[in-house]
Amino acid sequence: MNNGARTFVDAALRYDLGKLNPSMEGVKLQVNATNLLDQVDQVCTTGFCYYDEGRKIVGSVRYRF
Repeated sequence: MNNGARTFVDAALRYDLGKLNPSMEGVKLQVNATNLLDQVDQVCTTGFCYYDEGRKIVGSVRYRF
């Protein structure tokens, strides 16, 4: 099987809450998204096929003191 070309759209946003409110200094929010268009195709290598990972969105809060 011949695997065709694929294009994925990913994005990342982050925000430093210390810029909004000085009492929140050191707190950062982040959201990462992969495969935003949720394109899932089969990919085959020698004797093995699998599907691309679907859309995934992960949020995090980080505090450094």
